[in-house]
Amino acid sequence: MPMVTVYDLHIEQDPAERPPRYSSIANAEHDMVQDGTDTTRALFIAAQIIFELNRPHDATDSEFLTTLMMMHYGGIALAGKTDAIEDIGGVGTWNVSGAHQNQPGLVKDIAVLPQYQKQGYGSAILEHIESTLVNAGTQTIELAASDAAREFYEKHGYSLQMGHRIRGMMFKDISAR
Repeated sequence: MPMVTVYDLHIEQDPAERPPRYSSIANAEHDMVQDGTDTTRALFIAAQIIFELNRPHDATDSEFLTTLMMMHYGGIALAGKTDAIEDIGGVGTWNVSGAHQNQPGLVKDIAVLPQYQKQGYGSAILEHIESTLVNAGTQTIELAASDAAREFYEKHGYSLQMGHRIRGMMFKDISAR
């Protein structure tokens, strides 16, 4: 199983810590990758992976920048063969803000680049997210799975939530862990 390096970003409580709103991908890349810290470089790479795999091919720069901004809410797990940022092959994002109110934890995105699929990256990321959510006191986890990913989540104990307003919504009870 690949190593999972975790960048856990919980900065939504303090608006002063939020990143600036970038006007272009080039500006974001310059600030976050060329002049940034390991965490900001990892965040930019994670946004690229999620955007590349989970968004339409005709998506705009502003949609990428929105993806990047939304990733600042919750946690981020990155999977790679080593802990080097250049080796990142998969990413997962989650939110635990409702755990203290008996609300489910939310897995927002899990994306693994095609060349790293079927090698345990997605499983390593999901297991890390589940452990984090258990430690935060979450009783259940919810996620919206694409048709292509549904089998992967079913193998990990997730069930389709029938009648939910969001198509493909799955859940898992983790209270016994």
